Amino acid sequence: MLTLLSRGDILENKINIFLFCIENLSENDLINIIDEFPEEIKEKTENKKLLKARLLTAASYKMLFDFCKDKIGYIPEIKIKNGGKPYFEKGEIYFSISHSKNIAVCAVSGSEIGVDIERLDKERDYLGLAERYFAKNEYERIKKSENIKETFVKYWTAKEAYIKFTGEGFKRGMNYFEADFENSPHFKGENMPSLYTVKLKDEFYLSLVFSGEKNIKIIKKEKL
Repeated sequence: MLTLLSRGDILENKINIFLFCIENLSENDLINIIDEFPEEIKEKTENKKLLKARLLTAASYKMLFDFCKDKIGYIPEIKIKNGGKPYFEKGEIYFSISHSKNIAVCAVSGSEIGVDIERLDKERDYLGLAERYFAKNEYERIKKSENIKETFVKYWTAKEAYIKFTGEGFKRGMNYFEADFENSPHFKGENMPSLYTVKLKDEFYLSLVFSGEKNIKIIKKEKL
């Protein structure tokens, strides 16, 4: 017998972060995964040009939908905010998705949330990017850091996660707010959300933005 739970029962002061590696998935797997998706998400997934992008999107939403069906017995209707952020209309479960390389991510919570993941594997002009897109103080801290590449990626994931948290998209850029990793990860200013950043295996960094204090659990899924 399935016992359905309320939002408070399943997610009060909790955040679950689901991770899945898509490297062994095929196009046939994709067809099976999205078969029961809501039409708007199925279409969004199928519209991705590259198979890898379709698989990453499908894996993220599959983890979300499986969580919903397991905990509340159904998939709530999805809407899209003006900034492009998807959300459940009823607000029973809040979620955010991300991906990098072969890793798909889905974070779920009982309140607003934003997640981003990136891997340290490309040589770029990190200082140039920080100077162009970040707040001046962030750029100065990255410039002075012992490991510019790693520090940049921590700031990048934090700022992307914040933008996903607000749902505003990139219309205001990335330099109107400031993250800081001195002592502990946080955002500068009053009434700012909480920031959690962690280094995972294989040089991945993940940042999570949320309200208040939460118990955070990272769950690596072995299969979908």
